[in-house]
Amino acid sequence: MRRIIKTDEDGNIRIAGNPEKEIWMTAWEMSELFNVSVTAIQKEIRAVRKSGVLADYEVCKYIRTENGCSADIFSIDIIIPVSYRLNTFYAHSFREWLKSKALSGNERERRTVFFLLGKGCSC
Repeated sequence: MRRIIKTDEDGNIRIAGNPEKEIWMTAWEMSELFNVSVTAIQKEIRAVRKSGVLADYEVCKYIRTENGCSADIFSIDIIIPVSYRLNTFYAHSFREWLKSKALSGNERERRTVFFLLGKGCSC
């Protein structure tokens, strides 16, 4: 079983699933996480993939689900840039959660985090 990220109505983030596995989510699961339509998620995924920054074979897999259907799933590497392309309370909560995770831990240890903002710009 893969891991997914969930948000409650207060914007609290939690990771569900096997802690030994990586985070992979369907477009439908991402739409629930960010509270947007599946179409909006697919549009942003296409935009990120079109930028050429991420290799498709690294961020997208085609799997058979438990109910026998097949679906594309996407890694955390594409979930993060998609969250920065959406403007919802839940996407904002997810971004804040990411920043808190990146900045938590030993204060003496410095970390550098780069985010793809689109159109080839990064900060």
